[in-house]
Amino acid sequence: MSQRPDALSRRLHLGLYLPTWDDAAGAMVPWPAQRDLARLAEDAGWDTIWVADHFAPRLSDDRIQRFWECWTLLAALAEATSRVTIGPLITPTAFRTPPLLARMAATVDAISGGRLLVGLGAGADRERGFEFVGLPVAERASAFAEALEVIVPLLRGDQVDHAGRYYAVRDYQLGLPQARPGGPPVWIAGQKPRMIGLAARWGDAFNLNRVVSSPEQLAGPFAELEAACLAIGRDPATIQRTGYAFIALHARPAAADSAITGTPEEIAARIHALHQAGMEHLLLVVDDEERTGLGWPLTTPRHVERFAPVMAALRHFEDQDRAQPTSARGTPA
Repeated sequence: MSQRPDALSRRLHLGLYLPTWDDAAGAMVPWPAQRDLARLAEDAGWDTIWVADHFAPRLSDDRIQRFWECWTLLAALAEATSRVTIGPLITPTAFRTPPLLARMAATVDAISGGRLLVGLGAGADRERGFEFVGLPVAERASAFAEALEVIVPLLRGDQVDHAGRYYAVRDYQLGLPQARPGGPPVWIAGQKPRMIGLAARWGDAFNLNRVVSSPEQLAGPFAELEAACLAIGRDPATIQRTGYAFIALHARPAAADSAITGTPEEIAARIHALHQAGMEHLLLVVDDEERTGLGWPLTTPRHVERFAPVMAALRHFEDQDRAQPTSARGTPA
């Protein structure tokens, strides 16, 4: 995969996952604490705040995990914050009709003053939400591909006339004032060729929907994205590369091999290596305890505060890159 010439000229954007799920013990973070954490991250210089969108996923121990409702929280966050960008990662399109989802997104974008990113995906096969809407799990990717034909044009302000296998939308337009020309950016999440192709066709950004910790994990999917863009005549430089990672701030090796751990400088160097490999926006789940239980950790204000030295070290590496001639870039600091 060819290196984008401007890949290191812009700093890596960092996004924080809000802890909107229950942990292995069943504990959930209430809304006031979610709001305070988002404001703390905004003040600390994070670029984006993200909310997961699940209805009732079944974990590997057969426990059904609980989540606060994604779009209700996003509307509240739009009012509770003033600078940081917000978004769902990811919203499975099958859980709401495409016109409804587009209207919700346009409304939240207006509430936030144009600070919404719309992360869309087909959803995970472990998600019981498909049972609730009557969609066979095996058909979720096909329904997603069709939903994009409705949602993206509506967000762009177009009129849609669509008759498909899953959705019928006749002569419909949102007709809402847009918070910004062209509507909110759309991120398409996935990791397989079909989803990468949909990202090339519809997305302002591609989100590699799996935990990443090393540059080697990016090379294949990003090369496939570039090829998919070229196949439809799209300039690959017009689509952003994004992904997510686990950050373990404890001193000992991480219990999960997928987590990025070490000293603040070591963690920053590993994140910086992802940036150098083409990652442009990285979403993080931050923790500082070793865990053996199932489920993602619940990020707290302490974690955000402890991450500050990592962010400072990362920005130092980026400043060093910008001070070098372009021909000298490409090796992690």
